[in-house]
Amino acid sequence: MARGLPRFRRKPQRIRNSLEALLRRASTGLPRVNGVTDIYNAISVIHQVPLGGEDLDR
Repeated sequence: MARGLPRFRRKPQRIRNSLEALLRRASTGLPRVNGVTDIYNAISVIHQVPLGGEDLDR
């Protein structure tokens, strides 16, 4: 993965992981996506653990 980052002109130190991004947004309100995603995001922020799911229909 690290080898692919220079192609996008991004530095790994500047790219936030999903949990960091959610924690920064939590003070102003989490983004609304859909019911299941909103639950995953809320659990991630409350427990400060990155969490995710897959849409098996896609």
